[in-house]
Amino acid sequence: MNKIRKIIKKIIPRNLKVYLHKKKKREEYINCSSFQELKKTGKKIILFGTPEYGNLGDHAIAKAELLFLQRYCSQLPIVEITQEMLFWIKEEVFCQIEKEDILIYTGGGFFGTLYSKDGMSSLRDIVRRFPLNTIIIFPQTIFYSQDRRGKRELNNDRRLFNKHEKLFLFLREKKSYRFAIKEKILNGDHIFCVPDIVLTLSLSKMAEERNNILVCLRNDKEKRESINIEIIKKFVAERGMQIEFGTTRIEKDLKDSVEREKALNDKFKEFAAHKLVITDRLHGMIFSVITGTPCIAIDNLTRKVSGVYEWIKDLEYIMLSDKKELDNTLLSIEKYLNQEYTYREKQEEFESLIKLMKEIIE
Repeated sequence: MNKIRKIIKKIIPRNLKVYLHKKKKREEYINCSSFQELKKTGKKIILFGTPEYGNLGDHAIAKAELLFLQRYCSQLPIVEITQEMLFWIKEEVFCQIEKEDILIYTGGGFFGTLYSKDGMSSLRDIVRRFPLNTIIIFPQTIFYSQDRRGKRELNNDRRLFNKHEKLFLFLREKKSYRFAIKEKILNGDHIFCVPDIVLTLSLSKMAEERNNILVCLRNDKEKRESINIEIIKKFVAERGMQIEFGTTRIEKDLKDSVEREKALNDKFKEFAAHKLVITDRLHGMIFSVITGTPCIAIDNLTRKVSGVYEWIKDLEYIMLSDKKELDNTLLSIEKYLNQEYTYREKQEEFESLIKLMKEIIE
C-alpha cells in the first residue's frame, strides 16, 4: 500500500498537489470549532493572531489572554482565531465579523519591522477592514529598524492607525510606550503601558526538588550578544551541579487548547525543576518568574527583556545582567538558589487594561 501511495504521489502534477493541499487546509479551518463559533450571531470578543507554531512564549501569551478575557469579560463569548487560520481563510473569517464585535489582537513582539510579514501584516489588514469596530492590541514591544524601510513602514503605520478612532494600543515596556507617544503612532489617550500579559498567570508549585542550571539562549535574529558558557561551566563545576540546555520553542505545531496546555505545563515543570535559569529570552525570564525559579536574564536585540524586567525588578530571585557582569551576577544570585518563591500577580499594574475592557463591554 505504501509503495502504491509513493507511486501515485510521483505521478500527480505539482500544481494539482498544491491545489489539493490548499483545499484540505481550507476545509480543515472552515470546519473547525472556532470558525463555527464565529458564525454565530450576537456580540463577541474575537482574539486574533494567536500561534499554532511552536513558540511557547507566544502560546503562553495566548493562554494568559484567554484567561484574562474570561475573567473580566465573561458575559460575552470569546472566539480565538489563530494566525494560521487567518492565512488560509481570511476572507471567510472577515465576512463573519459584525460591527458590535470587539476585536483583540494578540500581544507579543511583532509590532514594527522585525516580523512585519507575519503578525504585523494581519494587524494592518484588520485595522483597514474594520474602521467601526473597537480594536485592542494587547501588550506589545515596538521595534522599527532605523533604515529607509523602517522609516517608511513607521510613516505608513502612523497614517493607518491614526485614521481609526476606536483603536487602542497596549505596550509592555516604557521604551516602547515612549516611542509610540513620541512618534504619534496613535492619539496619546489610546496608548497605555502594562506588563507582559503572561505575568497575569499564577501557578501552583510545579516541582518537589530543584537541581542543576538551565541555560536557555536565543539563536535567531533577536540575539544581541554571545554568552561565555565557560563562565557558567566553572560556576557549576565548583558547586557540583550540571548545565542543562533548553529552549522555549518546540518543533511541532500546537493545534488546539489541549496540546497548548500540555506543552506549556511540561515547559513550566522543566523550569521549576532547576535551581537557576540563565536566559536571553523574554519568556525564559517570565517562565522563571511565574514558576518561582531564580533567573539571570540577559537583554535581546529589541531590549524587551530589560524593558519588562522593570516591572519585576523588586523580585530578589530575578536579576538582569550582561556578558561582562555574568560572573559577578552568578555570585550575587547564589544565595537565592535554595529558597522557595511564589509569584503573585499585581493586578493594579493591569488596571488600565481591565478598566478599558469593562467599559467596552458595558
